[in-house]
Amino acid sequence: MDYQEFLQKIDHSGYLKESEILLNDFPKIAMQIPKFRTDRDLMKSTVKSASPDGRQDLVTEADKYVQKLVQEFIPTNWGIWGEENLNNLKEGHKFSLYIDPIEGTNNFVNFKDENWGSVIALVDNVSQEPVVGIIAHPAKSKLYFGIKESGAYIIGLDRNGGILNVKDIMDLSPIDKFTYNNSPHFSKKLNERVEVFKSRGERKNEELVIKDQNFIDLESGALEAMQYRGGIFFKTSLEMAAVQVILEELGGLVTDFEGKRWHRNFSSMIFARNRVDYEFLLSLI
Repeated sequence: MDYQEFLQKIDHSGYLKESEILLNDFPKIAMQIPKFRTDRDLMKSTVKSASPDGRQDLVTEADKYVQKLVQEFIPTNWGIWGEENLNNLKEGHKFSLYIDPIEGTNNFVNFKDENWGSVIALVDNVSQEPVVGIIAHPAKSKLYFGIKESGAYIIGLDRNGGILNVKDIMDLSPIDKFTYNNSPHFSKKLNERVEVFKSRGERKNEELVIKDQNFIDLESGALEAMQYRGGIFFKTSLEMAAVQVILEELGGLVTDFEGKRWHRNFSSMIFARNRVDYEFLLSLI
């Protein structure tokens, strides 16, 4: 369908105006990100934290720049939370935007083109629920878009971020593997749970096999949730509100380790396309 047909399809959602604001500017920003890797200043990185096994959590100047660009285009009466030390969540704002400017920063820095993106989620502060989720995959010139009770879509982009077409992704077939993601800045409690999780499996090549199921760690966060049948994230995941919107529109389940849907203290995540897989993943943690 073309863009106008898409807007008509989601018109009844109650979040059409907000969706148009996000889709007018965010795709243009996302499609600039690959070019940033030719800019030496934007590619400068620092280590935010490191895990006990030595893995580093990086932030680049590009992360900060993308976050700033998003902050500049959203309405002033929206709150905003950004992964790179941005917190402007205030009482009285009807909506709040949650952003991870470059999801999978290590992959971005190391030129793993398939496994990084950019994520934003709009939360209705009245209902305290995520209502719009957008996951950009610039390397593939597309966005994954979900809007509460109005469907999930793939939006094709041109090189400048213009919208070419929109496809319904209700029948999106996931890769038949699970994924896990353990961020270097997780808490001691989550670190212990990671070790218990890994102890239940056997390492084979680049994958972890638990109860005959293959798990892969791509460190690409939200993109993993779009591409795989389910997974476990041992990490702070506020921006994963976007994942909840899209996967629930696809009939999936997304909760924290205690079985709660997205909330402002969301610090772990289980996602799956169906309840059987969800229950299996829940049993592992």
